[in-house]
Amino acid sequence: MNKSKYILSGIFLISFLFTKTANAAVNMNALLSTAGIADMVLLLCIIICLFWSMNIMSLVRGGLMSKSWQMFTLGFLFLILARIVIISATINLFVVPEYVSTLLYLFMTITWLIGIFQTKRILA
Repeated sequence: MNKSKYILSGIFLISFLFTKTANAAVNMNALLSTAGIADMVLLLCIIICLFWSMNIMSLVRGGLMSKSWQMFTLGFLFLILARIVIISATINLFVVPEYVSTLLYLFMTITWLIGIFQTKRILA
């Protein structure tokens, strides 16, 4: 789990190096639009899934499935970070290049695939 902390810290540092301050004030009305509400509901659902995967990860602690659930949990963390970056860009909190969220989605997909292959290897 220490490696994942270092990876997340590195992603944050790299993404903040490329951030630009927004020229306009923070637009909180963007959160009240239909797309903003959908983004917030999606973020809430992802956070619930993160806690659910952490609960399962604590249940299988030390077992064969613990590595795959660690990957699923790390994938949910990447997904939460990507949604936070997108919501922050929507409300003009800070402007981040689009490739940062795309890169976080790529990391999420890779970690979920590693978790699925690990589970397949154990169950097959």
